[in-house]
Amino acid sequence: MRSSIMALAALALVAVGPARAQTTVELHGSFGITQVDVADWIGEEPVGKDEATSGVHAQLFFGSAVERRPIFGIEAGYQYLFFYEVMDGASVVERNVDGLRAMGVGRLPIGDGEVFLEGAAGAYFVDGTTAAAVGGGVVLAINVGRTVRIPIKLRGDVLLGGNAPAVPIMASGGVSVVFGS
Repeated sequence: MRSSIMALAALALVAVGPARAQTTVELHGSFGITQVDVADWIGEEPVGKDEATSGVHAQLFFGSAVERRPIFGIEAGYQYLFFYEVMDGASVVERNVDGLRAMGVGRLPIGDGEVFLEGAAGAYFVDGTTAAAVGGGVVLAINVGRTVRIPIKLRGDVLLGGNAPAVPIMASGGVSVVFGS
């Protein structure tokens, strides 16, 4: 299932990308914290937990993120959400909760500056399940050239699946490059 959705996303990139005069590619690294009730998520009380989150993702926008107009695209990435420990007999078992994500994403410029609102909707593929997800945040895009920017982002996603929602709140930074005429 996960590989089928990723393959469809890649096919959409190939099919739609050339139809636009410009495309923007962004690569991000992120860190933060996941707000989650671990006991509800796993269905038992953990003996230990760490809700730190980190990840990487790429975004492809169909249009120029340098121009100050709404743009839309897709994103795919990997997110480490949290860690927990449970008892299995007399042993402590460690488990990591992580997975892939695929989302549609849009950006709306605020005023005439370099600040954008970002919204996203799609899915996270975590622990062998698919969780619907929505996200939102704010992006500061610092120009370092005619077609290159450094995006700094604060974003939260809400995963709506499993026994309890999980909300990774992430700060990220990366590089953004505009291709095409």
